[in-house]
Amino acid sequence: MKLPALLIPVALLLGCSSTNTYEPVEKTAVVDPVLLNKVITDPGLNRVARVVGAREQRETEPYVVQVEIQNLTREPQRFLYQWEWVLPNGLVYQSDSQDAWRQEWIRGREIVYLEGVAPVPGVRDFKLKLTEPAD
Repeated sequence: MKLPALLIPVALLLGCSSTNTYEPVEKTAVVDPVLLNKVITDPGLNRVARVVGAREQRETEPYVVQVEIQNLTREPQRFLYQWEWVLPNGLVYQSDSQDAWRQEWIRGREIVYLEGVAPVPGVRDFKLKLTEPAD
């Protein structure tokens, strides 16, 4: 009966797929948080991956946004994302390279940071679209 008890720690070590993370207790980075208006049209995706925060840098050009997305499951997840950039007059800037959907993988319970850089000067706002792959 001692054999199964000895195998438990080995099984736990082999089954772990998370990453230990360490960071300073006293953070010195200046964070400019963004309040987000969320429109959830896919509740299934929202149960798997969720936006938990966003930061922006507006002081200098180009406009940069960083969005924090967390996998709420224990399994790796794949999702697609797309940035839209809004000009001061309210029009959405359209460009072939910026309109492409990009794929991202996120490990179980992990957080990824998606960074968007405005493709033209003068951008004032953004939209981030998330969707699940069709396959």
